[in-house]
Amino acid sequence: MGSLSRWYKRTKTGGTVPPVVVFPHIPKTAGQTVLEALKQLVPEEAFSPVRTHANAAPDAQMPSGYRLYAGHIDWVDLDTLPDDRFAFTVLRDPRERIASFYFYLIREAAKLSAEELASKARTNMRTVTSVSADDYFFGGDRAWQRFVHDHYNNFYCSYLTTRKILRLD
Repeated sequence: MGSLSRWYKRTKTGGTVPPVVVFPHIPKTAGQTVLEALKQLVPEEAFSPVRTHANAAPDAQMPSGYRLYAGHIDWVDLDTLPDDRFAFTVLRDPRERIASFYFYLIREAAKLSAEELASKARTNMRTVTSVSADDYFFGGDRAWQRFVHDHYNNFYCSYLTTRKILRLD
């Protein structure tokens, strides 16, 4: 991160406009650490308010006028940004990412009230706390199996080729 920081600051102090930075954060890949470092590069008002793919319409993931786009965002709009943009992501061993995501959901679900867990937006957390690991990964209806497939089975491949975090319908 040090070289990115030096390059960005050198561009900024050299009188040219620094490039737009795009960090599509793949869940459970140390993205919070990267995000904190990126926040040191640009003022808060230059940081896009869209932090997750659910915060904006599918075609509005990268609203114009910002210098930093970072979070669990779709990157379908990348080509609408200036050509000198700098885009990167972080990968992790897929098995470690799957285990980390699964146990993260269990920890986060434990913090929620029964009412919060009952909402459609918390289907994954409700399910992870109410069924066995086998049933979580291999059970459920067709929509649930699509969610598991989209979020666990070759997540990197689907995200990097479609430029979207696929959604549970």
